[in-house]
Amino acid sequence: MSSSLALCSFGVRSCPCRARSNRPANVLTSALSRPGSFRPRPKRRRTRKITGFPPVRRRPAPHRVTAVARQGTGRTAVMADEVPQDSEENAIPGIDLSTPSIARAYDYMLGGKDNFAVDRALVDHIVSEMPGSPALAIDNRAVLIRAIREIVETTPVRQFLDLGSGLPSAENVHQVAQRYASESKVVYVDNDPIVLAHGRALLAENENTVVFQADLREPKSIYDSPDTRALIDFEKPVGIILSAILHHLNDDENPAELVQFWYDRVPSGSYFFVSHFRSADDPRSIQLQEVVQQSIGRGRWRTDEEILGLLPEGLTVLPPGLVPASQWRPTDEAEEVTPWGRLIGAVLAVKP
Repeated sequence: MSSSLALCSFGVRSCPCRARSNRPANVLTSALSRPGSFRPRPKRRRTRKITGFPPVRRRPAPHRVTAVARQGTGRTAVMADEVPQDSEENAIPGIDLSTPSIARAYDYMLGGKDNFAVDRALVDHIVSEMPGSPALAIDNRAVLIRAIREIVETTPVRQFLDLGSGLPSAENVHQVAQRYASESKVVYVDNDPIVLAHGRALLAENENTVVFQADLREPKSIYDSPDTRALIDFEKPVGIILSAILHHLNDDENPAELVQFWYDRVPSGSYFFVSHFRSADDPRSIQLQEVVQQSIGRGRWRTDEEILGLLPEGLTVLPPGLVPASQWRPTDEAEEVTPWGRLIGAVLAVKP
């Protein structure tokens, strides 16, 4: 493939965010957009494969080649050398460059390039204060991949609603689901304009996937949206994805009521996947919560009891229950959980 054909993180050629510059495509995402076709590119700098999750001491500079093993994918994520971050000059209209974005900060922590200085400053501050914290983002992405695969391979669910989806990464819900069942349909919802920019390009090339901008805290508008109704049939089981998003809702925003809203509108056989920052009232979780709250004004680390309390009473929690994300049905032999790895948990539940 000619290097002049720039691909966005969704693996499509027409993305407007790529049209703003002549940046080279991300090696990983362009390859993974074609399942089974990943091959190392020749004459590229050597990368170091890391098994498990590395004890991160300092975040690599964004222009260096890095390799991170993603548990449950069987692949090593390689970020291309000299792929620049987004700049303020390339900002999409409507983006607030004075306030960090959760989606863009998460993108930067995973090695993405769709972020700005204010987002990088937040992540760099978190990592400088808490060197092991990037493991949370890596563990969360890996467990999401495993959960989607588990649902598609073992249940009849073929439609997913990903709430607070964030920016595209190495493997997105639609890529995983459609790899195992090509008819799978996915609706992504996020309130960040840059996520919508990627989504417009995705719309043109994948008729079973849609992305639109909406506020997670206004579920009725999401439920009634023509974009949602075009793909999701609420008479059939749905996979509701709440990946690393409920901990960004404070208690006064009633996250439990939000989950209840969707529980009341999906039929029996629907699945709910939740990953959430866990608090054990230990110094690490308290410090991480304080840093994030001071930076973006929101964030609530919850105990296991509080996280499970967000799930409606009618749901059946499936084995192994709420556990550290790296321990949720690992595809390889489970490694010992690090102190940082204990700070994010995952749980899958079904509506009987």
